[in-house]
Amino acid sequence: MALIKKYFYIPFIVIIFSLTIFLLNPKYFINNYEDYIKNVIHLFIDGEIEFDNIKGNILLGFNISNISYKLEDKYNIYSKEVYIDPDLSNIIFGKISFSKIILTESTFKIDKHNDS
Repeated sequence: MALIKKYFYIPFIVIIFSLTIFLLNPKYFINNYEDYIKNVIHLFIDGEIEFDNIKGNILLGFNISNISYKLEDKYNIYSKEVYIDPDLSNIIFGKISFSKIILTESTFKIDKHNDS
C-alpha cells in the first residue's frame, strides 16, 4: 500500500515540474516563440509591429527590445525597450492582462490631419 502512495504522487510532481519549467522558459515548449508572439499580437492589433527580440518569462516579465508600431501613416511609435509584467492572477483564469508596462526611450508620432 505504501508503494502505491509513492507512485500516486509521481504524476503530480512531474506536472508541477513541467509547469515550472514552462513558466520560466517557454522556449523549451514553443518552437520559435518570438514568431508565435508576433502572430498573436497581429491578431489583436491592426498595423505593423516589429521588434528585435524578447527576453524573459511569464513569472518575471518580458523585455522586448527595439519595438516599433506603425498604423498606416497616422501613428508611428518606437521604443528602445518595453518591459511587460504579466498579471498572474488573471492568467490562472485564462485571461491575458498585464500589471505593468514600462516604455524606455520612446517616441510617438501622431498625424491628426491624415484622413486616409
